[in-house]
Amino acid sequence: MILLLLALAVVIVPGLAELTVLVWVILSVVFVAVVGWVLYGLWRKHGHEISALSDRRRQLFFGGGVLALLTLVATPFLLSQGGALVLVWLLLLGVSTYAVFKGISGGY
Repeated sequence: MILLLLALAVVIVPGLAELTVLVWVILSVVFVAVVGWVLYGLWRKHGHEISALSDRRRQLFFGGGVLALLTLVATPFLLSQGGALVLVWLLLLGVSTYAVFKGISGGY
């Protein structure tokens, strides 16, 4: 019910749609900043453990992380197209998660 009232307010009140977009962009930037801050904290706490990984495991770990990052950047495009690209999005996230897990756990 609350979402319905908010949607109605966006349609009725002039200029509220632009304000909604601005708030969404600000929240997105804050979200990315918080994720970066958390990752930096984890790196400072566990950096020595990651550095101690073998080259192959470290490449698998970072490769999975980069794939996850690129998949998240491409999320609006992949999900807006629908169909098979939604499955590709799920597959990419699954592969990146698997790579990070295997890089950390060491199982091949």
